[in-house]
Amino acid sequence: YANKPKITKYGPSAVSGQQLVRLLQQFFQRDSYDLLRKNCNSFADMALYCLLDLRLNPNVCGLEKIGHAADKKSHIIQLATDGGYRPNPAADSFSPEKVIHCIDDYKTQRGFR
Repeated sequence: YANKPKITKYGPSAVSGQQLVRLLQQFFQRDSYDLLRKNCNSFADMALYCLLDLRLNPNVCGLEKIGHAADKKSHIIQLATDGGYRPNPAADSFSPEKVIHCIDDYKTQRGFR
């Protein structure tokens, strides 16, 4: 690494790894990845919320949000990548707010809240 990764410990979670997978797999299906709209940062954000009720720092996702907004208006990312980036229709329905709602319901039903 050019810069040493920063590791931050937040403590234990009431949600197990198996519960995390079971809960998030419905939202992160195979072939639903999108570089700008549903990517590893999206998963990390939802996993962090599921485990610890925290959200990923918005600065981490800033560039992809700008890219998505620009591409939505002018297809600039598609043009700049000579078609290498194409929005994935399988990511169209992804909504972090819907995932958070589902996580909140899950935690409430199981007494985590």
